[in-house]
Amino acid sequence: MKQHLASLRAETEQLRWQLSNHAAFTRINSLPGLRVFMEYYIFTVWDFMSLLKSLQKNLTCTSVPWLPTPNAETRYFINETVLGLESDVDYKGNRASHFELFMQAMTQAGCKKDAIRQLLEDLRGGMTVTQALYQRKVPRQAAVFVNHTFSYIISGKLHIQAAVFLYGREGLLPDDFIERVSGIKDSEGGSMSLLKYYAQHSAQGDWAHNSFLGDDLITELCSDNNSKWDDAAQAVKDTLAQRLLLLDAVVAALPD
Repeated sequence: MKQHLASLRAETEQLRWQLSNHAAFTRINSLPGLRVFMEYYIFTVWDFMSLLKSLQKNLTCTSVPWLPTPNAETRYFINETVLGLESDVDYKGNRASHFELFMQAMTQAGCKKDAIRQLLEDLRGGMTVTQALYQRKVPRQAAVFVNHTFSYIISGKLHIQAAVFLYGREGLLPDDFIERVSGIKDSEGGSMSLLKYYAQHSAQGDWAHNSFLGDDLITELCSDNNSKWDDAAQAVKDTLAQRLLLLDAVVAALPD
């Protein structure tokens, strides 16, 4: 099984390098540019939470009557991750999800939030995800990215969902980028400190501590099935490729 994990990481290493060295992270050096980035990125924060909740729904028991699921370590890993991402603490000490932390950072930066708010409103009103994404003001490549994620959720293939969650989404914001843009000043000299706060909490939350549990999870779901390992690796590569396209769109939308 360790060979499969090593192979998955090796197959995706080049794409991860391309992401961490993408032009977006050097081109964004002003508040207007940072706003563009954040107005795209918020959709990836939201669909990441949706991917996690799909795993929780299928790998733990969220229904009544409660019934124990087979693997207690998996329950622990998923539920602890949900706790950290859904009920963290904001800069004032109040409980907030990582989605809400990023929304606070957007407010501080003066970003437009009508597109993400409209998406949530449309979903509450009964629209499907695809219908809501391609209505109104959602940036096109953000809609494509989220729709791609939801294709995995709808598929019901847990080994693919877990692989994308574990190896296709985390740790893709370079530290030097966060450090640099969080020092950008607004018109009154205020900093973008809440983006750095979000990034720090995103990197914490016991994620590194529990990475071995993530490896155990994908190993359990794929077992010795070579086809599942191949599916998992391809899904991670496809997700990273979609992330590159999203960053390309950010660069194209940057102000002159």
